[in-house]
Amino acid sequence: MNVKKILIVENESNLVLMMTQYLEDAGYFVMSTPKGTEAESLITKHEFDVVILDIMLDDLDGWRVCRHIKSTTTTKVLILTARHDEEDKLFGFDLGADDYMTKPFSLKELVIRVGKVLSMTHIQSQPIELLSASLEVMVNGTKVALTKTERDVLKYLIDHQGVAVSREVLLNAIWGYIYEGDSRTVDTTIKRLRKKLSPVTCIHTVFGVGYKFEVEA
Repeated sequence: MNVKKILIVENESNLVLMMTQYLEDAGYFVMSTPKGTEAESLITKHEFDVVILDIMLDDLDGWRVCRHIKSTTTTKVLILTARHDEEDKLFGFDLGADDYMTKPFSLKELVIRVGKVLSMTHIQSQPIELLSASLEVMVNGTKVALTKTERDVLKYLIDHQGVAVSREVLLNAIWGYIYEGDSRTVDTTIKRLRKKLSPVTCIHTVFGVGYKFEVEA
């Protein structure tokens, strides 16, 4: 049996003990550290499936740690923080976080959320897989070249798998807040992506909203 590995990055020792107990009881292997610098070091030495990351650490900004993890590994990040503002949550997702929970929280819900994040990893691994530091994607085992914009759009949709993302959000996230385009720019990029990812069906239109990533069985 392949035991999933979890890294907890949290400076509240009592909370770490409780989370560790619940997660180990659920069958996970758990490591922990209170420091962002040590977290960055650990992820270079171990292959974690999920990092549970607090934002308010003693030594580093948790946002920096999140950015480092998502830019150098395929590890999933579940942000767990006392910061409740919508802007913080959106910023976390923009950095690539796969889920976001706020304190106080239910330990039972945490275990459920971890399971859901892990299932996202399984779905994303096939038949669509982005290649790190490359403008290429694997489609059913075959490399397909993308433009930078196409890759950025696809990564954003994959990072928010199952979530309906509006055209306006994509414009802001990919082209920037100062971009003076319209939704047709997004639609054109999506059309090109669908053609390149064929025969896999994974980018779906959500009428009245935008698009979502979900691989059809």
